[in-house]
Amino acid sequence: MQKNLTSKGPCSIFYDSTSVGLLKLEVKNAHICALKFVSSKDTPSYPLIKEPSELTSETTLMESPTQGNIPSESSLETKAANQAVALLAFAQIKAYLLGQRKTFDLPIEPSGTSFQKKIWNVIRSIPYGETKSYKEVAILAGQEKAARAVGFAAHRNPILLIIPCHRVIGTNGKLVGYAEGLAKKATFLALEQPQNTTSLFWELDGIKG
Repeated sequence: MQKNLTSKGPCSIFYDSTSVGLLKLEVKNAHICALKFVSSKDTPSYPLIKEPSELTSETTLMESPTQGNIPSESSLETKAANQAVALLAFAQIKAYLLGQRKTFDLPIEPSGTSFQKKIWNVIRSIPYGETKSYKEVAILAGQEKAARAVGFAAHRNPILLIIPCHRVIGTNGKLVGYAEGLAKKATFLALEQPQNTTSLFWELDGIKG
């Protein structure tokens, strides 16, 4: 059954510093709904996560937007569940960035249209170390003529890395389109395809030039 996460409940925002930048993770009802890179100047004055014991979060109680309201017991339980998911997510992401993990085993619930979700599911099926063109993704989704729409859906992917849109490339094999910039796309592909590292960054230099 499709989970409905639009109901009121605590939405927690977590930050963690990684080798490739500062990550912002949003968790609601123990499901990840957003993951992206942010600038440190955009974060609140909360200490970053360095060790699991130091986990901190910025939490907004959506049913109680006014400061000073006392959260319910169920809200506190959900917040604790959100925090557990955040700990697991950051641990898996850091293992991935160290080359120690190839898949993610995390609960996610991205917000999007039915078409976008179909495309994101196809993208999630692309194995570590492999790539698909936008056209190939469209064909796998049963939308052969929707390559351009696939590109738009990939660009609107709210959960980076876990939905690995960096594995989607141009039909000609070129690096094209990535919400976080082509440098990060090349970085993730080079991590997964170390044998192609040189060509990936040569191509990136050519794009910049």
